[in-house]
Amino acid sequence: MAINTVFVGIQMDLYLEAASKGGDKPPWLWYVDNLIMLAFVVELLAKLWLQRLQFFTGDDRRWNIFDAVLVVSSIVDALVIFADISFLRFLRMARAIRAIRVLKCLRFVKDLRLMITSIACSASCLFWAFVLLSCVLYLFAVFIMQGILYFLEHHDAKVNEFVVQHYGTVLSTMTSLFMAISGGMDWYELVTPLHAFSEWYTCIYVFYMLFVLFGILNILTAIFVEGAHHLARLDRDVVMNEQMSNDASTINELKRVFQEFDADGSNTIDLQEF
Repeated sequence: MAINTVFVGIQMDLYLEAASKGGDKPPWLWYVDNLIMLAFVVELLAKLWLQRLQFFTGDDRRWNIFDAVLVVSSIVDALVIFADISFLRFLRMARAIRAIRVLKCLRFVKDLRLMITSIACSASCLFWAFVLLSCVLYLFAVFIMQGILYFLEHHDAKVNEFVVQHYGTVLSTMTSLFMAISGGMDWYELVTPLHAFSEWYTCIYVFYMLFVLFGILNILTAIFVEGAHHLARLDRDVVMNEQMSNDASTINELKRVFQEFDADGSNTIDLQEF
Protein backbone atom coordinates (compact mmCIF):
# COMPACT_ATOMS: atom_id res chain seq x y z
CA MET A 1 0.00 0.00 0.00
CA ALA A 2 2.83 2.39 0.81
CA ILE A 3 4.58 1.49 -2.46
CA ASN A 4 1.37 2.16 -4.37
CA THR A 5 0.96 5.56 -2.72
CA VAL A 6 4.53 6.59 -3.57
CA PHE A 7 4.12 5.27 -7.11
CA VAL A 8 0.93 7.30 -7.69
CA GLY A 9 2.82 10.47 -6.80
CA ILE A 10 5.73 9.61 -9.12
CA GLN A 11 3.28 8.64 -11.85
CA MET A 12 1.39 11.94 -11.67
CA ASP A 13 4.65 13.89 -11.66
CA LEU A 14 6.00 12.16 -14.77
CA TYR A 15 2.65 12.25 -16.57
CA LEU A 16 2.29 16.01 -16.03
CA GLU A 17 5.88 16.59 -17.08
CA ALA A 18 5.30 14.64 -20.29
CA ALA A 19 2.01 16.45 -20.97
CA SER A 20 3.54 19.90 -20.41
CA LYS A 21 6.52 19.19 -22.69
CA GLY A 22 4.52 17.33 -25.28
CA GLY A 23 6.62 14.19 -24.89
CA ASP A 24 5.74 10.53 -24.46
CA LYS A 25 5.02 8.92 -21.13
CA PRO A 26 7.72 6.57 -19.81
CA PRO A 27 6.65 3.03 -20.84
CA TRP A 28 7.81 1.42 -17.60
CA LEU A 29 5.08 3.28 -15.72
CA TRP A 30 2.43 1.21 -17.52
CA TYR A 31 4.02 -2.08 -16.45
CA VAL A 32 4.47 -1.02 -12.82
CA ASP A 33 0.92 0.34 -12.69
CA ASN A 34 -0.61 -2.88 -13.97
CA LEU A 35 1.62 -4.98 -11.72
CA ILE A 36 0.34 -3.12 -8.66
CA MET A 37 -3.23 -3.44 -9.92
CA LEU A 38 -2.72 -7.21 -10.38
CA ALA A 39 -1.42 -7.48 -6.82
CA PHE A 40 -4.52 -5.70 -5.53
CA VAL A 41 -6.81 -7.98 -7.54
CA VAL A 42 -5.07 -11.11 -6.24
CA GLU A 43 -5.29 -9.82 -2.68
CA LEU A 44 -8.98 -9.05 -3.05
CA LEU A 45 -9.80 -12.43 -4.57
CA ALA A 46 -7.83 -14.19 -1.84
CA LYS A 47 -9.78 -12.37 0.85
CA LEU A 48 -13.05 -13.20 -0.88
CA TRP A 49 -12.10 -16.88 -1.06
CA LEU A 50 -10.97 -17.06 2.56
CA GLN A 51 -13.66 -14.96 4.21
CA ARG A 52 -16.66 -15.85 2.05
CA LEU A 53 -19.69 -14.01 3.47
CA GLN A 54 -17.58 -12.56 6.27
CA PHE A 55 -16.04 -10.34 3.60
CA PHE A 56 -19.31 -8.36 3.55
CA THR A 57 -20.56 -8.97 7.10
CA GLY A 58 -17.43 -9.18 9.27
CA ASP A 59 -15.82 -6.54 11.42
CA ASP A 60 -13.59 -5.42 8.52
CA ARG A 61 -16.44 -5.18 6.00
CA ARG A 62 -15.98 -1.42 5.55
CA TRP A 63 -12.30 -1.79 4.73
CA ASN A 64 -13.09 -4.73 2.43
CA ILE A 65 -15.66 -2.72 0.51
CA PHE A 66 -13.21 0.17 0.38
CA ASP A 67 -10.57 -2.15 -1.13
CA ALA A 68 -13.12 -3.52 -3.61
CA VAL A 69 -14.02 -0.02 -4.80
CA LEU A 70 -10.35 0.84 -5.33
CA VAL A 71 -9.72 -2.38 -7.25
CA VAL A 72 -12.77 -1.81 -9.44
CA SER A 73 -11.63 1.76 -10.13
CA SER A 74 -8.22 0.42 -11.19
CA ILE A 75 -9.83 -2.12 -13.52
CA VAL A 76 -12.04 0.59 -15.04
CA ASP A 77 -8.96 2.74 -15.53
CA ALA A 78 -7.25 -0.10 -17.41
CA LEU A 79 -10.42 -0.70 -19.42
CA VAL A 80 -10.46 2.94 -20.51
CA ILE A 81 -6.87 2.66 -21.73
CA PHE A 82 -7.33 -0.59 -23.63
CA ALA A 83 -10.85 -0.08 -24.98
CA ASP A 84 -10.51 3.70 -25.50
CA ILE A 85 -14.09 4.23 -24.35
CA SER A 86 -14.56 7.96 -24.63
CA PHE A 87 -17.46 8.34 -22.20
CA LEU A 88 -15.44 6.56 -19.49
CA ARG A 89 -12.39 8.76 -19.79
CA PHE A 90 -13.44 10.88 -16.84
CA LEU A 91 -13.18 7.75 -14.65
CA ARG A 92 -9.42 7.86 -15.04
CA MET A 93 -9.47 10.49 -12.34
CA ALA A 94 -10.16 7.57 -9.99
CA ARG A 95 -6.47 6.70 -10.31
CA ALA A 96 -5.66 9.28 -7.64
CA ILE A 97 -8.10 7.59 -5.23
CA ARG A 98 -5.76 4.62 -5.02
CA ALA A 99 -3.41 6.75 -2.95
CA ILE A 100 -6.08 6.83 -0.22
CA ARG A 101 -5.46 3.11 0.30
CA VAL A 102 -2.54 4.01 2.55
CA LEU A 103 -5.10 5.08 5.18
CA LYS A 104 -5.74 1.40 5.80
CA CYS A 105 -2.23 1.05 7.21
CA LEU A 106 -2.90 3.77 9.77
CA ARG A 107 -5.29 1.62 11.79
CA PHE A 108 -2.32 -0.49 12.93
CA VAL A 109 -0.56 2.55 14.43
CA LYS A 110 -2.40 3.74 17.52
CA ASP A 111 -1.48 7.43 17.39
CA LEU A 112 -2.12 7.82 13.66
CA ARG A 113 -5.35 5.84 13.86
CA LEU A 114 -6.55 8.06 16.68
CA MET A 115 -5.76 11.19 14.67
CA ILE A 116 -7.64 9.97 11.60
CA THR A 117 -10.59 8.82 13.69
CA SER A 118 -10.68 12.15 15.52
CA ILE A 119 -10.76 14.05 12.23
CA ALA A 120 -13.56 11.84 10.91
CA CYS A 121 -15.61 12.15 14.08
CA SER A 122 -15.04 15.90 14.20
CA ALA A 123 -16.50 16.45 10.72
CA SER A 124 -19.78 17.67 12.19
CA CYS A 125 -18.02 20.07 14.56
CA LEU A 126 -15.82 21.25 11.71
CA PHE A 127 -18.88 22.03 9.60
CA TRP A 128 -20.54 24.09 12.33
CA ALA A 129 -17.23 25.80 13.07
CA PHE A 130 -17.14 26.80 9.41
CA VAL A 131 -20.71 28.08 9.66
CA LEU A 132 -19.93 30.10 12.80
CA LEU A 133 -16.76 31.59 11.33
CA SER A 134 -18.60 32.44 8.11
CA CYS A 135 -21.30 34.27 10.09
CA VAL A 136 -18.70 36.28 11.99
CA LEU A 137 -16.84 37.14 8.79
CA TYR A 138 -20.09 38.16 7.14
CA LEU A 139 -21.15 40.45 10.02
CA PHE A 140 -17.78 42.21 10.16
CA ALA A 141 -17.69 42.47 6.35
CA VAL A 142 -21.09 44.15 6.25
CA PHE A 143 -20.08 46.50 9.07
CA ILE A 144 -16.86 47.54 7.33
CA MET A 145 -18.56 48.00 3.96
CA GLN A 146 -21.34 50.02 5.57
CA GLY A 147 -18.74 52.37 7.00
CA ILE A 148 -17.00 52.74 3.63
CA LEU A 149 -20.33 53.41 1.94
CA TYR A 150 -21.22 56.08 4.54
CA PHE A 151 -17.97 57.98 4.00
CA LEU A 152 -18.32 57.77 0.22
CA GLU A 153 -21.83 59.20 0.36
CA HIS A 154 -21.14 62.00 2.85
CA HIS A 155 -17.52 62.90 2.21
CA ASP A 156 -15.24 63.44 -0.74
CA ALA A 157 -13.08 60.46 0.09
CA LYS A 158 -11.44 58.70 -2.83
CA VAL A 159 -11.46 54.94 -3.30
CA ASN A 160 -8.19 53.49 -4.46
CA GLU A 161 -7.77 50.24 -6.36
CA PHE A 162 -6.70 48.31 -3.26
CA VAL A 163 -9.96 49.14 -1.45
CA VAL A 164 -12.01 48.17 -4.50
CA GLN A 165 -10.13 44.89 -4.83
CA HIS A 166 -10.32 43.85 -1.17
CA TYR A 167 -13.51 45.56 -0.01
CA GLY A 168 -15.53 46.03 -3.18
CA THR A 169 -17.93 43.13 -2.54
CA VAL A 170 -19.11 41.16 0.46
CA LEU A 171 -17.21 38.08 -0.74
CA SER A 172 -13.95 39.98 -1.27
CA THR A 173 -14.31 41.65 2.14
CA MET A 174 -14.91 38.28 3.82
CA THR A 175 -11.87 36.90 1.99
CA SER A 176 -9.74 39.80 3.20
CA LEU A 177 -10.92 39.30 6.77
CA PHE A 178 -10.13 35.59 6.53
CA MET A 179 -6.65 36.31 5.17
CA ALA A 180 -6.08 38.62 8.13
CA ILE A 181 -6.59 35.78 10.64
CA SER A 182 -5.03 32.98 8.58
CA GLY A 183 -1.75 34.60 7.56
CA GLY A 184 -2.72 35.20 3.94
CA MET A 185 -1.97 38.91 4.41
CA ASP A 186 -0.85 41.04 7.32
CA TRP A 187 -3.89 42.66 8.91
CA TYR A 188 -2.21 46.06 9.21
CA GLU A 189 -1.57 46.01 5.46
CA LEU A 190 -5.29 45.43 4.97
CA VAL A 191 -6.43 48.18 7.33
CA THR A 192 -3.97 50.89 6.24
CA PRO A 193 -5.90 51.89 3.05
CA LEU A 194 -9.04 52.29 5.17
CA HIS A 195 -7.40 55.09 7.15
CA ALA A 196 -8.45 57.41 4.32
CA PHE A 197 -12.03 56.92 5.50
CA SER A 198 -11.50 56.82 9.26
CA GLU A 199 -8.82 56.05 11.84
CA TRP A 200 -11.44 54.04 13.70
CA TYR A 201 -10.90 51.15 11.31
CA THR A 202 -7.73 50.29 13.20
CA CYS A 203 -9.78 49.86 16.37
CA ILE A 204 -12.33 47.81 14.48
CA TYR A 205 -9.63 45.52 13.11
CA VAL A 206 -7.96 45.18 16.51
CA PHE A 207 -11.29 44.20 18.06
CA TYR A 208 -11.94 41.79 15.19
CA MET A 209 -8.54 40.11 15.60
CA LEU A 210 -8.94 39.82 19.37
CA PHE A 211 -12.47 38.48 19.05
CA VAL A 212 -11.66 35.85 16.41
CA LEU A 213 -8.10 34.80 17.32
CA PHE A 214 -8.32 34.82 21.10
CA GLY A 215 -12.02 34.07 21.34
CA ILE A 216 -13.61 31.98 18.64
CA LEU A 217 -10.57 30.06 17.37
CA ASN A 218 -9.39 29.17 20.88
CA ILE A 219 -12.87 27.97 21.81
CA LEU A 220 -13.08 25.87 18.66
CA THR A 221 -9.64 24.42 19.35
CA ALA A 222 -10.71 23.50 22.87
CA ILE A 223 -13.84 21.78 21.52
CA PHE A 224 -11.81 19.72 19.06
CA VAL A 225 -9.26 18.77 21.72
CA GLU A 226 -12.00 17.74 24.13
CA GLY A 227 -13.65 15.67 21.41
CA ALA A 228 -10.38 13.93 20.57
CA HIS A 229 -9.71 13.26 24.25
CA HIS A 230 -13.17 11.77 24.69
CA LEU A 231 -12.71 9.63 21.60
CA ALA A 232 -9.40 8.32 22.87
CA ARG A 233 -11.08 7.10 26.03
CA LEU A 234 -13.75 5.33 24.04
CA ASP A 235 -11.45 3.83 21.46
CA ARG A 236 -11.72 0.07 21.90
CA ASP A 237 -8.31 -0.74 20.53
CA VAL A 238 -6.64 1.84 22.75
CA VAL A 239 -8.33 0.35 25.81
CA MET A 240 -7.33 -3.15 24.77
CA ASN A 241 -3.72 -2.12 24.18
CA GLU A 242 -3.56 -0.42 27.56
CA GLN A 243 -5.08 -3.48 29.24
CA MET A 244 -2.58 -5.78 27.54
CA SER A 245 0.24 -3.46 28.58
CA ASN A 246 -0.99 -3.53 32.19
CA ASP A 247 -1.29 -7.31 32.10
CA ALA A 248 2.23 -7.64 30.73
CA SER A 249 3.53 -5.35 33.47
CA THR A 250 1.78 -7.45 36.14
CA ILE A 251 3.19 -10.66 34.68
CA ASN A 252 6.71 -9.24 34.62
CA GLU A 253 6.36 -8.15 38.22
CA LEU A 254 5.22 -11.63 39.28
CA LYS A 255 8.12 -13.17 37.38
CA ARG A 256 10.54 -10.91 39.22
CA VAL A 257 9.06 -11.90 42.59
CA PHE A 258 9.30 -15.62 41.85
CA GLN A 259 12.84 -15.21 40.57
CA GLU A 260 13.75 -13.66 43.90
CA PHE A 261 12.16 -16.66 45.66
CA ASP A 262 14.24 -19.05 43.53
CA ALA A 263 17.44 -18.73 45.54
CA ASP A 264 19.20 -21.73 43.98
CA GLY A 265 18.39 -20.77 40.39
CA SER A 266 16.63 -24.04 39.60
CA ASN A 267 13.64 -22.29 37.98
CA THR A 268 11.43 -24.03 40.53
CA ILE A 269 10.29 -23.03 44.03
CA ASP A 270 10.38 -25.74 46.66
CA LEU A 271 8.52 -25.67 49.93
CA GLN A 272 11.43 -24.19 51.88
CA GLU A 273 11.90 -21.34 49.35
CA PHE A 274 8.15 -20.69 49.34
